[in-house]
Amino acid sequence: MISTFYSYKGGVGRSMALANVADRLCRQGLRTLVVDFDLEAPGLERYFPIDTQAARQNPGLLDLLIAYKQAMSQPVGRNARDFQKLEQYIFRVYYELPGGGSLDLLSAGVRADEEQLSNYAYQLRTFDWQEFYFEWGGELFFQWLAREIGKRYDVALVDSRTGVTEMGGVCAYQLADSLVMFCAPNAQNLQGTREVLRNFNSERVRALRKDRALQLLVAPARVQQNSPELQRFHDSFAAFEEFAPAALKAMGLSFWDLMVPYDPAFAFEERVAGETVDAADAGLMQAYDRLATIVASMSPEGSKAAEAGKRMAAAAIAGSGAAPPVEPEYDATTAFAGYDVFISYHTSDSEMGLHVSKVLEDAGLRTFRPHDLRGGEPFLEQVKSALDNSAVVLVLVGEQLARISHTGSLSRKETGFGGRQAGFAAWTKNT
Repeated sequence: MISTFYSYKGGVGRSMALANVADRLCRQGLRTLVVDFDLEAPGLERYFPIDTQAARQNPGLLDLLIAYKQAMSQPVGRNARDFQKLEQYIFRVYYELPGGGSLDLLSAGVRADEEQLSNYAYQLRTFDWQEFYFEWGGELFFQWLAREIGKRYDVALVDSRTGVTEMGGVCAYQLADSLVMFCAPNAQNLQGTREVLRNFNSERVRALRKDRALQLLVAPARVQQNSPELQRFHDSFAAFEEFAPAALKAMGLSFWDLMVPYDPAFAFEERVAGETVDAADAGLMQAYDRLATIVASMSPEGSKAAEAGKRMAAAAIAGSGAAPPVEPEYDATTAFAGYDVFISYHTSDSEMGLHVSKVLEDAGLRTFRPHDLRGGEPFLEQVKSALDNSAVVLVLVGEQLARISHTGSLSRKETGFGGRQAGFAAWTKNT
């Protein structure tokens, strides 16, 4: 079963939701694939506890498309069908879990360094989707890809391009068995989502899909619970309920029950929610659990994914919130860390701080330095959020920071931050 995650506009938490749903499904014993089809703005690998550089070094979807075109331009021979070796384009996220589940990534393509990124951008910019379909048998390619995914995986989640694009059409018209749309609480998102739904239910699209059923979910996304406009958004959202699939109705739920609340802590950094998050984040975790349950339940009756959906639904009804997860074979703390190392130092030690940061990043670690912050929300709030989402804290103690730790205060001139760094030092000392 292939489920496309789509949004008319960006910034609604679509990719975050996809990563979290995938994480939950693979822990239910399902062989799960995530596909980064947002080729213009790739980066799905950042949500998972993997070496992102290694993932970007691995061939991905764009490389597969180009390999197919090259194969079709050659005489039939020993190497003419190398693109069909799908495993060489797959990057493993979680190896087999105790329940038999796994999680694989088909990334956007090779772009690990500046030269590769430049080449990726050129290939994408010059890729002609109409030519691909009309001259290179693109429809046959995606039929083959859907079959291969179905053979290898219980469920696949595709992160689609936003807006009305050729790529969005491919993801929905050809690949998708179900479509999960995310709609933020504003007029543009509501209108755009409404038009896209109308398009997906048109006779033209049904003909393109050869009357293959397309199940639809519409989830309210990035919703602030204390917003004075919440009731108006609720009333406007009711218009989508006519598209609710049978699996959702069978559970006595509406699209509104799929609401993904806005959580500033998760807006700061791409990551998968898990057992170690604060109780305040429980609402977001429950939203992802419920979405994963519905996505699995929309799978064909009797499939492994549908059975997992039934288990998850039964567990939720019983009040447990979700079926017991299985533990992955990696250090779980890394799954929830936005950064590997949080580096703190005084401005007078900036040269050393920058050097240490570079050494760690050259070793493949992701670092955060408060001195990199520019504008935005209040300084201490940004620092606290980064600190909460880091695996390790490294404090470089020079002469000035030692004085701060001892006295708890310095003058504006001494700190170089107008007292902010002194306040941060006092705050970390107490926490």
